[in-house]
Amino acid sequence: MPKLKLRQSKLFNAFQIANVVAAYVVAPLRLLPEYLFALAVLYPLVGIGWAWRRGE
Repeated sequence: MPKLKLRQSKLFNAFQIANVVAAYVVAPLRLLPEYLFALAVLYPLVGIGWAWRRGE
Protein backbone atom coordinates (compact mmCIF):
# COMPACT_ATOMS: atom_id res chain seq x y z
CA MET A 1 0.00 0.00 0.00
CA PRO A 2 1.35 3.43 -0.85
CA LYS A 3 2.20 5.62 2.10
CA LEU A 4 1.19 9.22 2.50
CA LYS A 5 4.48 11.07 2.02
CA LEU A 6 6.03 13.60 -0.30
CA ARG A 7 7.23 12.21 -3.63
CA GLN A 8 9.57 13.59 -6.26
CA SER A 9 6.69 14.52 -8.56
CA LYS A 10 5.09 17.84 -7.63
CA LEU A 11 2.03 16.93 -9.69
CA PHE A 12 1.53 13.68 -7.77
CA ASN A 13 2.06 15.50 -4.46
CA ALA A 14 -0.63 18.02 -5.38
CA PHE A 15 -3.00 15.22 -6.43
CA GLN A 16 -2.40 13.29 -3.21
CA ILE A 17 -2.79 16.35 -0.96
CA ALA A 18 -5.96 17.41 -2.77
CA ASN A 19 -7.49 13.95 -2.27
CA VAL A 20 -6.61 13.90 1.44
CA VAL A 21 -8.05 17.38 2.00
CA ALA A 22 -11.17 16.52 0.00
CA ALA A 23 -11.70 13.31 1.98
CA TYR A 24 -11.34 15.16 5.30
CA VAL A 25 -13.92 17.72 4.18
CA VAL A 26 -16.37 15.38 2.44
CA ALA A 27 -16.40 12.46 4.92
CA PRO A 28 -17.70 14.26 8.03
CA LEU A 29 -20.31 16.11 5.98
CA ARG A 30 -21.41 12.85 4.34
CA LEU A 31 -21.23 14.36 0.89
CA LEU A 32 -20.23 12.57 -2.32
CA PRO A 33 -20.30 8.96 -1.11
CA GLU A 34 -19.33 7.85 -4.63
CA TYR A 35 -16.07 9.77 -4.35
CA LEU A 36 -15.27 8.22 -0.97
CA PHE A 37 -16.12 4.76 -2.29
CA ALA A 38 -13.87 5.29 -5.32
CA LEU A 39 -11.00 6.35 -3.05
CA ALA A 40 -11.52 3.34 -0.80
CA VAL A 41 -11.52 0.93 -3.74
CA LEU A 42 -8.88 2.47 -5.97
CA TYR A 43 -6.29 3.24 -3.28
CA PRO A 44 -5.52 -0.40 -2.43
CA LEU A 45 -5.93 -1.61 -6.03
CA VAL A 46 -3.48 0.96 -7.38
CA GLY A 47 -1.11 0.35 -4.45
CA ILE A 48 -1.10 -3.42 -4.94
CA GLY A 49 -0.64 -3.05 -8.70
CA TRP A 50 2.19 -0.58 -8.22
CA ALA A 51 4.00 -2.82 -5.72
CA TRP A 52 3.46 -5.88 -7.92
CA ARG A 53 4.86 -4.06 -10.94
CA ARG A 54 7.93 -2.93 -9.00
CA GLY A 55 8.45 -6.40 -7.57
CA GLU A 56 8.12 -5.42 -3.93
